[in-house]
Amino acid sequence: MRTSIPRRAAAAVLAAAVLLGAALPVLASDTSPLPGSAGALAGADSPAASETSDTAAPDDTVNGPDAAPDGPANTAPKEEVVYGKLAADGSVERLYTVSRFEGRAGDAITDYGDYTAVRNMTTTDPLVYADGAVTFTPANDGPVYYEGTMDPAAPLPWLIEVHYILDGVERTAADLAGRSGALIIRINVTQNPACDGDWFDQYALQTTVTLDTANASNIRAAGGTIASVGSQRQIIFTLLPGQTSEVEVAADVTDFTMPAITLNGIQLKLKLDIDGVALTNRLSQLTTGTGQLDEGAAALSAGIAALEQGITLLSEQSPLLTGGSAAVNAALQQLQGALGGISASSDQLNTLLDASRQIGDGIGQLDDGVALLESQVSYDAFKDILAQNGLDLDTLAAGNAQAILLLQGLTGLPFGVGDQISQIVLLLQGNAALAGAMQLYLDTVGQGIGALRQGTAAVREGYAAFDAGIQSMAVLLSGMLQNLALLSDAVSTLASQYGVFDTGVNAYTAGVEQLLAGTQQLNAASQLLVAGAHQLYTETSSMQLDEELGALLDTLSASEPPVSFASARNTGVSALQFALQTEPVALDAAALAQPAPAPELTFFEKLLDLFGLYKG
Repeated sequence: MRTSIPRRAAAAVLAAAVLLGAALPVLASDTSPLPGSAGALAGADSPAASETSDTAAPDDTVNGPDAAPDGPANTAPKEEVVYGKLAADGSVERLYTVSRFEGRAGDAITDYGDYTAVRNMTTTDPLVYADGAVTFTPANDGPVYYEGTMDPAAPLPWLIEVHYILDGVERTAADLAGRSGALIIRINVTQNPACDGDWFDQYALQTTVTLDTANASNIRAAGGTIASVGSQRQIIFTLLPGQTSEVEVAADVTDFTMPAITLNGIQLKLKLDIDGVALTNRLSQLTTGTGQLDEGAAALSAGIAALEQGITLLSEQSPLLTGGSAAVNAALQQLQGALGGISASSDQLNTLLDASRQIGDGIGQLDDGVALLESQVSYDAFKDILAQNGLDLDTLAAGNAQAILLLQGLTGLPFGVGDQISQIVLLLQGNAALAGAMQLYLDTVGQGIGALRQGTAAVREGYAAFDAGIQSMAVLLSGMLQNLALLSDAVSTLASQYGVFDTGVNAYTAGVEQLLAGTQQLNAASQLLVAGAHQLYTETSSMQLDEELGALLDTLSASEPPVSFASARNTGVSALQFALQTEPVALDAAALAQPAPAPELTFFEKLLDLFGLYKG
């Protein structure tokens, strides 16, 4: 038994859904048993054919369409319509089949079915029913219709449940009639496992709910088509072959009544103008692109992780820089104090020179590290990394744009298919937005690192001048006896100004910490990107496009000949249709009956009534 159409192949349903909405009402009207008649749903008591022949089925009739005894198969061309009268909740109350033959005078016609009664609807030719076979011989040429009454327990292809919920409370149709409030009509359609035929997988089912605007307003129906017919609104739902559904009609009602809900089942045969090859190629391109995106996202994540490691190492080295700067500041303070006492220690001077050299080396290494970081953190470098892993961002962006344009044309699909395609479009748009955000972020980070590089270069240059001053100071100290006063003043100035430099060093290390925190956030975001890209790749790469599109097109353009519902031995069936309708939601006729007005009495009758003698 064929399963429901896969969601991932549902793009091809677009043309079918558009054609189906127009085709079902036409097909439903083309197979009426008798134009202008009261219809077969009136049942055995219908006056539609007052001069027709009725034949009750004998007691030994068989049970079920396929249970008839062996006999010749019926090959006479026939059209068959199955009528079902349902209760308001969708359960079957009465079941009939109406068969149409193109009769020829004197040629006997034999048809098969499990009936409790049969009725000739168009002529007076007698019907003979025995052992599951209906036989009659038309006296004249022309169409002949006969009706067979079936056991209501005979399983239809669909199980239908109708629920009426008023103001949040489920009610029966009888209890609902005449009430007011917020109404929801919920219709569930599922496959009937007791039905052995393939009608569920080959027949579409059109459900029509009719509401009158005189007692219903604010009508809503997700997934349904609402048509105006005078003051009435017809809400139409179309269920494709092999699918189940749960649909709802909501409205605000006053003194509620409603005509019957109709359900028409026909075999779906549509000529679809769909370029399946082109669609498959486009989806294959989507699959390839998502694979490249998956690989590129992984490469990006790895690069960001390496960047985080580098900045972490830089952050770990920051205490050495701040510690060395603090040591220089302390040495300057000690030198200043020593010079204030008009004495200078060569050991302190050597310590100062060594510390200054270390600071200069540290600043040089820091400047070189920032220069290397500046060359590696840029959008162009990011694109080069992805290109090395087989992903061209410009090509991917163009492919995403083409895919978005293609899929946006399919977002109008009914039955929730359009919602699924909209989610794919949103995901592709999110990928494009993420790529733009990544470029903006990397450009911003690159600018920040460039500014940082300028700062470290300036620090390096300034400290080189500062170190040159220290070296010069050492030369001066060698002649301290001559220049000790000048040296003391210079050291005092240097000590006071170095505090500003030390503050800058600490601010720089704090900036490195902030850069590290931002890189960690970027790394976490890249992990989400990797997960999302991999999920998209997994979803698209698992599509069996050729098979699923082929199955879809086969389903929508099925070429199997109709199979009789009455009996499998009726092999000449040219058309089969199911026409089902529920009981309407209506007020009880007895409640609507008005008491007859009392007859007006004559003077004599009034006189008799006065003495209690009037018997009228």
